[in-house]
Amino acid sequence: MTKNRISYRDFLKNELKLRQTRNSAYSLRAFARDLGIGPSRLTEILSAKEGLSVDRAVLVAERLKLADGEKSFFIDLVQSEHSRSHISKEAARQRIESRLAAFRPLESEEEFVILSDWYNSAILELIELPKLDHSVDAFAQRLGMRPEVVQEAIDRMIAFGYLARAENRWVAKEPDRSTRKDVPSKVVRQFHKQILERAASALETKPVEERDYFSVIFPMNAKNISLAKEKIAEFRKSLIQELNLNQDRDGVFCLSLQFFEMTERK
Repeated sequence: MTKNRISYRDFLKNELKLRQTRNSAYSLRAFARDLGIGPSRLTEILSAKEGLSVDRAVLVAERLKLADGEKSFFIDLVQSEHSRSHISKEAARQRIESRLAAFRPLESEEEFVILSDWYNSAILELIELPKLDHSVDAFAQRLGMRPEVVQEAIDRMIAFGYLARAENRWVAKEPDRSTRKDVPSKVVRQFHKQILERAASALETKPVEERDYFSVIFPMNAKNISLAKEKIAEFRKSLIQELNLNQDRDGVFCLSLQFFEMTERK
């Protein structure tokens, strides 16, 4: 019988770290409130002094608004430790191993932060600007951020293999990992939320000559959603390839398209 390589406690700790990264005032007590668990009880759970019941795991997953796949994975992690049935425990462990075999897990909560914070992606693109001084102060000025935050982000990406220093410049590297398909959908959602917040800010602060916002509302058959997504993907790829042909790049831009149904269906 093999021990799980990841625990549901890691899952909860990662989520707490993400929320504290977004809001420095967010506490464990606030996290306990949001999960519907007493603060002292949550402390005992995170420190492995107490366990989480399978029934409570379902409620926690719902409060975290996990996608179906994440929800099932989280419940399996709890069931593999605390189910009263040996058969149920072993079945949960097997499902966990199957998932981990297909998708390698992220190393820690710090790597979750790398993938979910917009400015990490922006830093990786900034290094492609040929005339930009590769210093923390220069990067901070271009991103409108505090130098210490940029330094922390760079240090984190170096530690996890996303960046390396070569002479007087940083260079992007492919992390030592065979796939990035393991990125949780919650991290992806958090990234897109940040991008939408940046887009709302740019609407107020950037001159109209430097931005383009366009929305069109139209009727269509829901069966064509996959076709629409395919056409949007073709447009994105074509536009970015054409714009990247110009080597005299002097800024980092964001193309953000929203496509969703505005009506509700049964």
